[in-house]
Amino acid sequence: EAAEQLAGACPGQARFLLYFILLPLFISIYLEHGLERICPYCFQFLVPDSYRVRLKPKMKVTPQIEKVLKREAKNHKLNMKQTKLLRKYRESRSILLVTCKSCNKTIRHYGKSRDFLATKTQNCGTPLIKSSLKTPDVKIPSAKKMTPVSCSRLGSKGNSPSSLSR
Repeated sequence: EAAEQLAGACPGQARFLLYFILLPLFISIYLEHGLERICPYCFQFLVPDSYRVRLKPKMKVTPQIEKVLKREAKNHKLNMKQTKLLRKYRESRSILLVTCKSCNKTIRHYGKSRDFLATKTQNCGTPLIKSSLKTPDVKIPSAKKMTPVSCSRLGSKGNSPSSLSR
């Protein structure tokens, strides 16, 4: 509080007070009181025109990620590289970059990941309205088809002539 009062009259002394008061307990105070308006490196007050704000967006869906997501939806096995790419995509989050103009250092404020947002929307408190106008799913026994023994093999090729045994 004393540093805030001195900020207008003597900014240098205010920074000195902040440095010695907040340095030992900076992280706990920073998290408790949300002191986002003080630079953690030079203890300068972040007032308008003393800092720059940018947004680094989260990872976008590329054709490669889309392909891996479709494979996962079909319950196909993913290799290590695909699993790592999918995890990186799901855990990606937006970052708010605040650059202090006096010390030219950047402070990062992380946003929420896709996994967090997905679980948040699934656990939403609003009740789902189920329509009674839907046709019930009835399986017709005559719709089952008998497949020959040579074509019953599972594979990526399907029932192509090259996959049939001779």
